Amino acid sequence: MEEKKNLKARHTNPQTARLILRDLWQYDKKVYLTLALFVLFSVGSTAGGMLLPPFAIALFGGDFTRRQIVLAILAAFAVYALIQAGQTYLGSIEQMMFIPFRGGEYWKRLIRTAADSDYAYYENEENQELSQKATTGISANYWGVEGFLHGIAPLLSAVLGLLVYALMISFVSPLIVLLLFGLSFLSYLTYLAMHKRSLRFRDEIDKEDRKRWYFGGLCFDLPLGKDIRLYQSHPLISRLYREVYRRVRGLQKKRENSILVYEWLVELLSCVRDAVCYGYLIHLMRTDALSVAAFVLYLGVVSGFSAWFTQITEKLAKINEDLSMAAFTYDWLTEAVPVTGEKAAPAGIPEIVFDHVTFQYPGSDTPVIRDFCLRIRPGETLALVGINGAGKTTLVKLLSGLYHPTSGRILVNGEDLERIDPASWRKKIGVLFQDTTFFSFTIGENISARYEGLYDEARVLDAIRKAGLEEKIRELPDGIRTYLGKDVSDEGIQLSGGETQKMLLARAFYHNPGLLVLDEPTAALDAISEQELYLQYRDFTAGRSAVFISHRLASTRFCDRILLLEEGRILEEGTHDSLIAKGARYAGMFEAQSRYYREGGEQDEEDLI
Repeated sequence: MEEKKNLKARHTNPQTARLILRDLWQYDKKVYLTLALFVLFSVGSTAGGMLLPPFAIALFGGDFTRRQIVLAILAAFAVYALIQAGQTYLGSIEQMMFIPFRGGEYWKRLIRTAADSDYAYYENEENQELSQKATTGISANYWGVEGFLHGIAPLLSAVLGLLVYALMISFVSPLIVLLLFGLSFLSYLTYLAMHKRSLRFRDEIDKEDRKRWYFGGLCFDLPLGKDIRLYQSHPLISRLYREVYRRVRGLQKKRENSILVYEWLVELLSCVRDAVCYGYLIHLMRTDALSVAAFVLYLGVVSGFSAWFTQITEKLAKINEDLSMAAFTYDWLTEAVPVTGEKAAPAGIPEIVFDHVTFQYPGSDTPVIRDFCLRIRPGETLALVGINGAGKTTLVKLLSGLYHPTSGRILVNGEDLERIDPASWRKKIGVLFQDTTFFSFTIGENISARYEGLYDEARVLDAIRKAGLEEKIRELPDGIRTYLGKDVSDEGIQLSGGETQKMLLARAFYHNPGLLVLDEPTAALDAISEQELYLQYRDFTAGRSAVFISHRLASTRFCDRILLLEEGRILEEGTHDSLIAKGARYAGMFEAQSRYYREGGEQDEEDLI
């Protein structure tokens, strides 16, 4: 099987750097002043530490009194201490000043972009991978966006320091400057080669590490906890974890050994560089071309030059890595497909028309929905039934605006749904999918999708009553302010499958939609409970339109129309009684299900529909 290629960032590193710096400037211009001062104090601190020894030697070798020497040294140390204090203070500010920008501004933008992007775009596998990489670029203090920003000051300090030191060495010999630059550049190329090879290993390690974290977290997964214990799966999980861990350690050792070879080469070049430079400085001092103080000064300059160049090398490599991570963040922010439509959704109960709608998933050769035509009259109750893969859920996603027709139109009161603002349209409909879950919010927040205290409690309680959860909520000490799940509150509760479905139904009821769409809303209920709940729906849907999807045909017999779908087309259409009287496919499926429930057969229900 062909291995899937890694997703590549579309933004280049220079583009990403410009975008981050632009956004930072717009967010807080004062940050740049802090960075500039931090750079100056950093260079001053390093230079001061280098200048103090030759300064002291020069004083002792000059015609100065002891008092003058002591005062001069004390003054020099006082200035140096002030510079160091300034560097420390600015460094502490620099450590924290990007967190609000990265953790606040960028996360808000990412969340807003994700929420506003087209669902069909978001559902695409490659775009899901992109969204995961986008969050990685802003998830840590010293990686991605923030890592790049933290690298700016040290890089600028190293560049400025290097230029100052190069200027100082040039007074001794321009040839030494060329030698230092030449050997340091070779070290830089060696470091880049090492870093490039390290990144190749990192991609392989990350791939295996994701498996390791998956296997390692399985035993702590609450939904899987029952299966792991019942089927004694922990030896299998432990074996898989150990195998993938061995692969990770093997790759890490190869990476470490590879890096070690390059580090030896860098150290060898450093030794050659220092031997030549120090030898030349010693020669100058022995020939009286340099004083002792000057020798100590230039010895520090040569050493500092090497340190600055090494810092530049390391910071450039780290910044490139950070920008590569941040590039995915900008890919997501700038390329996520926005939802379309500007007109407000029409008021009242809508009439909906599928006008020769075809839908085909990207990369697929076969349409899921084929030339589909349907009119849903205002106030009509419609049921969609059929085998798995018939296109029922896809029709619901098209109706709710999550998918867009490949061809054809969906009309709402004669207006193309593509031209209607999605947010406006979704306020008019209540949709519940079979795989929907709840958030670790309070019950009131889950139902209303509003912050605690900002929702209408009476409407929440009414929705709970309609969903059949009134007694359950009444038993809870905190009522609708009880948290679901324990991610946010230790006092949170866990709901059964049936209670979860009812809670999600209450969410749909709260918004009092003109169109209610329920995709297998009672999948976790038994047949009798489902039938009872559907009878409640009949009362609730009075005066509004409703679309139901159910695999139990008897549950939808109260609907005005039932559509039997097959391969994205309407195979049969009519009321429950008329379809039974017809004696065709629907009647046969209904009889098979009825016999299953009468006889308690073991046949899978999905095989019957």
